Amino acid sequence: MDQSVESVVAGHICLDVTPAFRVGGRSVGDILRPGCLVQVGGAVVSTGGPVSNTGFPMRRMGVNVRLMGKCGDDMFGRALLEKIRAEAPGAESGMRIVPGEETSYTVVVNPPGIDRIFLHCHGANDTFAAADIDLATVAQARLFHFGYPPLMARMYGDGGRELVEIFRQVKATGATTSLDMAYPDPRSPAGAADWTSILERTLPFVDVFTPSVEELIFMLRREKFDELSARAGDLDLELLSLIDGELLSDLGQQCLKMGAAVVLIKCGWYGMYIASAGAERFARGVGRGMNASSAASSTGVPPVSRMGVSPMQTLPTEQTSTLRQDANEPATPCDHHGQDARGTHGRDARATGAASWIGRELFEPGYRVENVVSATGAGDCAIAAFLTSCLRDCRLEDAVRNACAVGAQNVTVADTISGVKTWEQTLAQVASRPEKYQVPLPLIRFRYDEAEEHYVGPNDKR
Repeated sequence: MDQSVESVVAGHICLDVTPAFRVGGRSVGDILRPGCLVQVGGAVVSTGGPVSNTGFPMRRMGVNVRLMGKCGDDMFGRALLEKIRAEAPGAESGMRIVPGEETSYTVVVNPPGIDRIFLHCHGANDTFAAADIDLATVAQARLFHFGYPPLMARMYGDGGRELVEIFRQVKATGATTSLDMAYPDPRSPAGAADWTSILERTLPFVDVFTPSVEELIFMLRREKFDELSARAGDLDLELLSLIDGELLSDLGQQCLKMGAAVVLIKCGWYGMYIASAGAERFARGVGRGMNASSAASSTGVPPVSRMGVSPMQTLPTEQTSTLRQDANEPATPCDHHGQDARGTHGRDARATGAASWIGRELFEPGYRVENVVSATGAGDCAIAAFLTSCLRDCRLEDAVRNACAVGAQNVTVADTISGVKTWEQTLAQVASRPEKYQVPLPLIRFRYDEAEEHYVGPNDKR
């Protein structure tokens, strides 16, 4: 297999234009008034959407990434490709450039003290289909991530047929599959789509599912979403503040029953919920290089490969612990709890790491950030760290910590990626045990683990 491509990141991509607001207010109406000229500072022009917002941070953390999106040959399209080449030379080779189509763009309205508003043109994203995926490249990669189908018309049209077909075809190549969502406008065709049905048909082909809690409630519990939205409006609160552990657990378990192996639910600054399936689902396959029967017989652990590549293949330890970050440097294995690639208790830490993914349920609190500049792309960056952790042989617990850490890195800057640190810097940050937020959610039936500094859910099997 060609090791030059570790991961493919595909789906929605756009050009983001973010003007710098000099004043804030309690509401947008305090700033944007009809007939009024609002003075702003310089604009940050960057790529947006999960293709770049997840792909670029993965590259910064040492993963060889190929991007697959679609744009026009217009001015915004040329600017988009220029931005990609500047950040990740060569990664743009998977992009489809379609003459006559409009490149997707977003104007990000982000005044101080007010939640963001996005003025968005879907552009070429609306015509993206299964045929736009280069399966030959995917077949070389160990992991495939797709993001934001609710912002791509063909992904939710016709009952999600194109989305299901993408994941069916990609799963057949043996790559680990990952899916992220976006919040659809309730008034749009995407908001009217039957997302429960779409997910029921798609998640059997998805290994890692990474929605936000708001997106998931909207898609699976629409009446509950409407109820919580009304309560949040009446109380002048964000919807997230009305979530509890019981609802999180119910949503996570529902997604596992639909077919996903791992469900990572983003909960804003509060942190992240994660649940994983039992050994039977992992034995059916979670990614490239899986050899369940030999793994079970040779190690005594349940028949499961680690994400992206089998941890128990008969390769020398020094070879398997040296996953290439780039052409010149070996990757640093995940090491928050004193384990190196060979383990510290006479047992291969790769097998222990694989077993840590089976039958889990946790809530990981977010890391405290004193000066939040912008949350644009924070979820995408967190997913990048999580997927990199999957590829770098981390325990499930450490993968979620890394995700929270990189999400916190993102919000310290105005753009979507410049705050993201290297893989080694991120591991060092997490190992230093920085301060976490006190979780204000009522985590019903969860217990706090002081040693791991996270909450253990009622469905955790360890």
